[in-house]
Amino acid sequence: MSEVEEYIKSKGLNLRNRNDNIEVYRFAGKIEAEKWWKTDGVQYLYDFPEQHRRIDWIISMLYGAVLDVGCGNGMMTNFTVAQTYVNKDRIIGIDPSGDLLKFAHHWKTQTQFIHAIGENLPLQDGAFDCVVLAEVLEHVLEPDLLIDECKRVLKRMGTIVVTTPLDEEKWLVSAPLPNPLHLRSYTKMEVHGLLSKHGFKTFALESGQIGEPFTYTYHTPEGWKEKLCQTRVTFIYAAGIKI
Repeated sequence: MSEVEEYIKSKGLNLRNRNDNIEVYRFAGKIEAEKWWKTDGVQYLYDFPEQHRRIDWIISMLYGAVLDVGCGNGMMTNFTVAQTYVNKDRIIGIDPSGDLLKFAHHWKTQTQFIHAIGENLPLQDGAFDCVVLAEVLEHVLEPDLLIDECKRVLKRMGTIVVTTPLDEEKWLVSAPLPNPLHLRSYTKMEVHGLLSKHGFKTFALESGQIGEPFTYTYHTPEGWKEKLCQTRVTFIYAAGIKI
């Protein structure tokens, strides 16, 4: 059982309660930040080389002023600075974990970071050319509110870029999701439908695999159990234009 799962269990928290949800994310961020400080961020590049394709795909879509919602440790946000077409003085990352944002500043680029949640962005209307939601949708209680906020801060014809695990519930058969912080999973058409519903025209929609088989724990009425997942995680890659 992970430290996050132990914390949820010991405190009797419910991720579908907004206050509990925020508390768990702050705790998870603290644990994650401690790991990053120990390795100075370098270990990620050795442990997860498969993530390079996902990060490269996201960054290739970006231009102008960029907002990274749910930026975590800020690694990808700061990598965005190297993209030729972005405004390097207008790259902002937002995350609910203050501990992870402390590490984000450690990268020492001109990127700005703000402690906030995606459902209530403290930013002006029409301020950005691109908004990124990289592995965020699966964590969110109110995805409609999140997408609405992203649309609000985007300029007309601005781009939203989304990645999220593809249909986890299906490839895990009948088991719960492997990550205790994942509230739901999406199919490609569900992501397309969510973007369309909020006035985005999808121009990219694909999927690809990342990672190797892994072991995860999950909770049942009989207690905590462990299971080996033999299937690689498949991610949805989607991008849409605000119309």
